[in-house]
Amino acid sequence: MPIRARVFAVKKLSRWLRWPQATKKDLVPVATALAGLLFALQSEPEVAWAAQCALFHIVRCTVDQIQNVRDATRGKVTRLLLDGNMQFPFCLPELTERAAEAYEQALRNYTVRYFFTQLQALTLIDPGYGDSWETYDLPLLGGFAKQLGRSLHSLQSLKVLGFEDCALKLILPHLWMPRLRTLHVLGSCQQKQSQRAILALLQQNGQQLEELELNLCTEFLHEAPDPFSIIEPLPKVKRLTVRAPILAPWDHFGEKCPSLEELTFVYDHDFALNLAQVLEDIESLEEEEEFLGQHTTYVYKDAARFAMRLHALGFRCLAETCPNLKVIRFSLWDNSFGADTPAPSEEQPLTVSWRRGGNSSKLRTRPFGRCSAANNATRSELKDRAEVPLDPERFDSTEEIREITEEEAMAASAKVMLQVVRWFDDPSLEAELGLHL
Repeated sequence: MPIRARVFAVKKLSRWLRWPQATKKDLVPVATALAGLLFALQSEPEVAWAAQCALFHIVRCTVDQIQNVRDATRGKVTRLLLDGNMQFPFCLPELTERAAEAYEQALRNYTVRYFFTQLQALTLIDPGYGDSWETYDLPLLGGFAKQLGRSLHSLQSLKVLGFEDCALKLILPHLWMPRLRTLHVLGSCQQKQSQRAILALLQQNGQQLEELELNLCTEFLHEAPDPFSIIEPLPKVKRLTVRAPILAPWDHFGEKCPSLEELTFVYDHDFALNLAQVLEDIESLEEEEEFLGQHTTYVYKDAARFAMRLHALGFRCLAETCPNLKVIRFSLWDNSFGADTPAPSEEQPLTVSWRRGGNSSKLRTRPFGRCSAANNATRSELKDRAEVPLDPERFDSTEEIREITEEEAMAASAKVMLQVVRWFDDPSLEAELGLHL
């Protein structure tokens, strides 16, 4: 449905709530209209903005109607949106004066404020502020950021999705979450101010955190170290996810997370998108196969080196310094088609894992053995994706540049990802990659 139609529907719901005769005759029950507005808060920024403004204007109705709305809020919000298992998505407003004023007023509204103070799980989405805040009037959204930060009393799980430097600096310092137990930060940290904002958030909430994900792109963070390499100890963190390859030494995990039980390394790239840009000149299937092998070894050699480090020293060192560690995982993402969007694909990351003891017969040198069932399933899935039937005449085109279809790019991506997985999982590659001890 077009955004304009959804905005119109939000305004109509607002009129139903403000029309006394409609609520008295139960033509559109208050609870139903209110539920529609609250669900609209999950939509695109324009729709969410309209829903918040509608909720703001609702409380200007008569006293009786306000009471009805408040009563319905307590029941409907609890049943529909405040389930602790649901990660409520909220896209931040645009950096304009009109948006800042509208969002700040909406948070002053009882209904909206009550909603946020009762949330247990929240996803904050960067609408595209970018990494340069010099071009913005940051105080413009200061009032909104402070109000939002003070409204998260009950929050236990927070995910900041696609955050770049500007959003990191603008939003994170204002978040106060005394009950926070789970924190996921996915984005790009390229400047020292952003690093400080992340470290301050971790320092403020680190003593009670039980699960942490720091999937941060820091390739151009030259003026400061990776936040994970200098974090304060997190005594209660049992589940940790970090971006691979890591720069910190292996014993860093035991020093910073003494209670660590599950460790996941995430490796995400635009696999299919990169291949679509370079496969256009391939003229035969044999040439494609040869090219993919060379492409994988060259472009993703950082993964090969990390696999060598993990097998040669990582498993043994992690076993010694993290006595509670039970499982190590390596997860692979192809984010070519929208991994940073508000509603990413339902597809789960492809994962290979190792468990302490596991299927390893050499527990002294290999304390973590591969989880055969899970790893074999991942490899089989990638093989199936790589064998998608394609047009046999796709190389017979007379055009100088052959347009690559999404199916072709995804199949090639699966072949590349399978090779990366084999670097970590396949024992037959030990001699080739120097993984033997």
